[in-house]
Order: sequence, then structure tokens, then C-alpha cells
Amino acid sequence: MLANKELGWYWNIIKIPLLICVLLIILSFALTAVQMMIPFLPIIAFIMWPIKILTIVILSGYVGWSAVKKYKAETIQYCMAGAMFGLILGALSAIMAIISSVITMASIGAMGKNVAMAGTFGLLGLIGGIISGGFTFVFTFSLGVVLALIGGLIAQNTK
Repeated sequence: MLANKELGWYWNIIKIPLLICVLLIILSFALTAVQMMIPFLPIIAFIMWPIKILTIVILSGYVGWSAVKKYKAETIQYCMAGAMFGLILGALSAIMAIISSVITMASIGAMGKNVAMAGTFGLLGLIGGIISGGFTFVFTFSLGVVLALIGGLIAQNTK
């Protein structure tokens, strides 16, 4: 129980926004994985970053707004919903960042046709992925809490 509500109650608030974000992360990951094969794809993969961030911002605010409007949540409850949204999304984003970095760096290393080079680049990708994944996790978690708070406050002050 968190803030006098069961975890299932929070899950009902965050499941649709979370599903949208997960699908967007998977699409972005798929574009990143094949961007070297298709000439115009790196441009699309690059454009996905601002789209992903904007979607996360909007949906984080929506979590707080819907918690107030649909579920009559109190301040601590819609902040907890935002925290859960950010926590789950941040963990998924961090995992995808690690996998993406390892794949990208190992494929760059494999282009040199040297097994040791591919392993070294794969290790560098792992280290870079862990660093960027950790940053992504903290950023997404914090963003979820703050924007859910803002969305909840807006919902409380509108009819």
C-alpha cells in the first residue's frame, strides 16, 4: 500500500500512458537497430528523440491530471502515480539504452574484422550504456514525479 491505495489502483492510472511509451521505446529501438542498413533511417531515428521526450512529458502530466480527474486522487497519490510511471519507464529506457549501446558499439568494432576490437567496442558500449541508462533512469523518474505533480495541480484548479 502506498499513500492509502493499493498498487492496482496506481496501475490503472499509469497502464495506458505506460503502454504508449513502451511502444514508442520499442519503435525507437527498432529504428536504431536497423539505421545503418537504410540510408534515410538515421534521420528518422534522430527525429524520434524529441518525439519520445515530448510524449513522455505529455503523458507524465496526463498521469497526474487523470489521477485527479478520474480517480479523485490527493496530492501524494498523484505524485506516487507519477513516480511509479517514471520508475517503470526509466527502468525500461535504461535497459534499452544499455542494449542499444552494446549493439551499436559491437557492430562498429566488428566492422574492423578484428574479434578483439569488437569485444573492446562492445565493452565500451556496455559502459556507455550503463552511464546513459543510469542518467535516463534518474531523469525519467524525476520527470514523472514533477510533471505528474504539475498535471495534478492543473487538474485541481480547472473544472
